[in-house]
Amino acid sequence: MALAIDASSPAMVAATSGTSLASNSFTPPAGSLVAVVGTWSWAGNNAGSPALSTAGVTWTKTVEVSGGTGGWGAVTIWEAYFPTSPGSIVANMTWTGTSSQRIGLDVIVITGADPDQSTAASASIHVSSGTTHTRSVTTTRANSMIIGGLGAYGSGTPTVVSGWNDLHNVDNGSNRDRTGQRSCTTATAYTVGWTLASSNGGANAHVEILELAAVTKNATGETVTVTDGTATKSAIISKPATGDTVAVSDGTATASKIQTIPATGDTVAVADGTATKSGIFDTPVTGETVTVTDDPASATKIKLPPQPFKDDLPIPAEVLGIGRAGGDYRIQLHDVHGTTVADLDTQDTTDVKWSRALSNVSSCQLDGNTSGAEDIIKRVRPWVHWATVYRGDDYVWTGQVTQVSVRPRAWTIVVKDLATLMWRTRVPITQIWRDTDPCEIATELWDAMIRFHELSVPDARRLSSTVAYTFSVDRDRRMLHQAMDDVVKLGVEWTVIGGMALFQPALRTPGLDLAHVELSDRDFEEELEVLHDGTRFFNDTRFQGKNYGATAVKEVAGLHMQNLVSMDNLQGEDNITRAAQQSVAKTGKPRSAIIVPPGATLTPGAPVQMAELVPGVVIPVWTEVSGGVRDLLRLESVEVTISAGLEKVAVTLGEVPDVQDVAGVEVIQ
Repeated sequence: MALAIDASSPAMVAATSGTSLASNSFTPPAGSLVAVVGTWSWAGNNAGSPALSTAGVTWTKTVEVSGGTGGWGAVTIWEAYFPTSPGSIVANMTWTGTSSQRIGLDVIVITGADPDQSTAASASIHVSSGTTHTRSVTTTRANSMIIGGLGAYGSGTPTVVSGWNDLHNVDNGSNRDRTGQRSCTTATAYTVGWTLASSNGGANAHVEILELAAVTKNATGETVTVTDGTATKSAIISKPATGDTVAVSDGTATASKIQTIPATGDTVAVADGTATKSGIFDTPVTGETVTVTDDPASATKIKLPPQPFKDDLPIPAEVLGIGRAGGDYRIQLHDVHGTTVADLDTQDTTDVKWSRALSNVSSCQLDGNTSGAEDIIKRVRPWVHWATVYRGDDYVWTGQVTQVSVRPRAWTIVVKDLATLMWRTRVPITQIWRDTDPCEIATELWDAMIRFHELSVPDARRLSSTVAYTFSVDRDRRMLHQAMDDVVKLGVEWTVIGGMALFQPALRTPGLDLAHVELSDRDFEEELEVLHDGTRFFNDTRFQGKNYGATAVKEVAGLHMQNLVSMDNLQGEDNITRAAQQSVAKTGKPRSAIIVPPGATLTPGAPVQMAELVPGVVIPVWTEVSGGVRDLLRLESVEVTISAGLEKVAVTLGEVPDVQDVAGVEVIQ
C-alpha cells in the first residue's frame, strides 16, 4: 500500500517564547501512522529533553538531536500508529530547557505505513555554524519515505536540497522551523535537508517511514513458506488441481499438508516412495508428498459434498420432491478428519430436524430411542464431533455437535452450523477496507475464521453488491459475530448451506430470483393473507457513525416517525450520509404484502426443489385473497422435520428488501 501524507495533517504551529506547545486538533484515520516533529531554533540555552503527550496515546521517540548548552537548535521526532481512528486529538510537547525560546510543532499523518517501524533508519546532525544542514539517510526498505525537521537560526529563507520537499514551515524573525519529506523507491542512501542563506547554527533530524507490505494471494501449486524466527513452516492456501503434487520446504527437507479439500469424489493418497498411506486430514511425515488422483484402484476414497451452487443459482439436481424423502435420510457422525463415529438412518432415530437460516445460525437436532444410546454417550463429544445429513444422495447439512443428552429411554444430539464459531472466535485479523463491497468484507472475515480454526470446508461464495464502504476491524478487540453484525447493517445477508457460507446483498439481487417458480395457496397447508403494515415505518432516521452523523427525512403526510441507528465501525461523511438515505428509503413507507404464516408447511409436490430453498432467494407467490394478489417474497428460513418416515418442509417467507429509491429523501447534517 503506497505511503501518502493524509489530508488530516494539521498546520504547523510555533511560538516565539516558551517551553510547551500544543498542536492544532486533528483526526487521524484508521490504519495511519502519525509523526510529530518538534523544533527548537534559538541559541544560548539548552533545549533539554522534550516530552510528548496525548490522552490515551503512547508516543515513541524515534530520533532526537540538540546542540546542548549554548548550541543552536534542536529537533525531536515521535511516532504512534492508530489501527482505529481515535477521533479528534491534540499533541502536547513540553521542552525541559530554559524558557523564552522559539519552538515549533508539526503533526504529519501518514497512510499506508507499516505498524512496525522498529527497523526504520534514522539520522541527525547539529551544525554549530555553516550553511549546509544536510544528512545522508540509508533506507532499509524499497518504497519507503523519509521525513525530517529543521530548527535553525539565520537570515534568509532556507532552500531544500535536490529531491527533498518542504512540508510545513514557520519563520519567526531569524528563526527557521521547518519539516520536509521525500519518497524513496529503492533502499539506498539519500541526502536530505536544507541549505541556509547565511552561515549559522541549527539542528536537523530525519527518520524513515516503512511502507506496509502488500499481501498477495499465491497461485495454485505454489509453495508457501512461513517463518517463525527459528525455522520455516508451510501451508498450502490454495486448492491443488487433480494430479498436482504439493511440496512444502522447511529448509532441510520437505513436508506436506493440504488444508483445502479436493474435488468431489477425488482420491487422496500420501506416498512415501514405498507404500501408500491414506487420510487427507493426516499430516504426512517430513519428506512425504500429497497427490490428488482419480485412480479408482487407490485404497482411499473420500466422499465429499457437492458444491450446492452453480454460478448464481442453486442446482435443482435432486429427483426427490418436497415431502417425499422421509425414508431416504442418512446421518453421519464423524470427527473433523472425516473418521466416522456412527452412521444413522431414520430407523435409528425417532425425529430428525435440520434447518437453513438467513443471517442466523442454523441447527440440526437428532432424537433417538434406547438403541445405540450407550455408544452415543461414550463416543460423541461436543465440538469434537460433527453431524452430516444426507437426503437421498444429496448432501444437505453439516455442523458441529454442541450438546449430547441421554435419558433412560431416549437420547438427543444438538448440532449447529459453522456460523456458531463466530460466537467463539475473536476477530482474527486487523484490516481496513476502503471503498469496498460489504459482501467482500464479510467473506474475508469468514475466511479468516476458517483459516484460524484450520477447517477444510467448501470455499465461501459471495454475490456482488452495488455499494461500497470504508470499514475496519482490530484483532482480538471484539468477537467476530459483533463485527459481522456491523457488516450486516451495511446491507449484507449470509447463510450456510452444507458447510459453505454464502454472502449476498440485503437488497434484491437478480442472481437469487427464482423466476421459474411460483407458489400459490395450494402449495401451503396454512392460509395466506394480505396485510398493510406500518409497524416498521420510520421516515426520520438519525444515522450516527464513528466520526460523523446524518439525519435523513422523507415527507409522508406530515409525519415524523423517528429512529436512531448507531454504527461505530462506519466512518466518512459520504458513507454515513448514504447509509442514512438508504435506511429511510427502505423504511419510509408502509408495507403492503402477502403474508405467509411463519413456518408455513409446503404441501408434498410443491413446485420447488430442496436445493433451491436457499435463504435469500426471491420466490413469486400468488393468493386468491382480495380478488387475487401476486407478490415477491424472500425465503428467510427452512426447517425440515423427518418423523415416522415422513418429511415435513416448513418455510418462512418475508419482505423483499428491493433497491431503494432515495428520491425525496432529504439529508440534514
